Amino acid sequence: MSASSVFGALAVAASIAFVWPQVVRLMRTRDADGVSVISALWGGAAYALWTAYGLRNDLPSVWIANSQLTVGFAIVTVLAARYGGAERWLVPAVVTVVAAVLAISLLTPEAVPGLAAVVVGSSAFLPQARVALTQDDLSGVSVPTYLLITSSTLFWLGFGLAEADLIVVVPSLFIGPVALLIAVRAHRSHERGDTEASATDG
Repeated sequence: MSASSVFGALAVAASIAFVWPQVVRLMRTRDADGVSVISALWGGAAYALWTAYGLRNDLPSVWIANSQLTVGFAIVTVLAARYGGAERWLVPAVVTVVAAVLAISLLTPEAVPGLAAVVVGSSAFLPQARVALTQDDLSGVSVPTYLLITSSTLFWLGFGLAEADLIVVVPSLFIGPVALLIAVRAHRSHERGDTEASATDG
């Protein structure tokens, strides 16, 4: 089995897993405190572009993982908007993002969805990182999701290096550290919340 196959399988497994703890947390707690709707929407756009890139370049590992991530991030966007109070700009923003992704995916040369995915994917977690750095209450943010994102970027990095595909490598170098920062900040917020809850119960 080649290094590309091993890293591809691990990357797909980690990617298939990482969005769902956030979905479950939002559904279970109905608490969207600290969850960035912009990051969820932007992330969904990035994964849709990665899906198009994988399909157009015959990379099953890429399109299988990213198609379900597109669905997962769409669910996170809806739940975060619902439980966090939907903003007026959300519906026009979703329509614009969907139209842009479709246009890039269907009307451009093969490499363009991948290049767009690098730009969009590399910046998708920045709004969530800003929230994580500026807010104390991150009770709605799933720590396992961001730890799984961190590990999946390491596997995608290995896959991209094995395939000599810089379009896969570059975002991994940026997303991994940002996701780890969000996980650490969310974990500390959850610990503070647990400590405060124990103090009031006692």
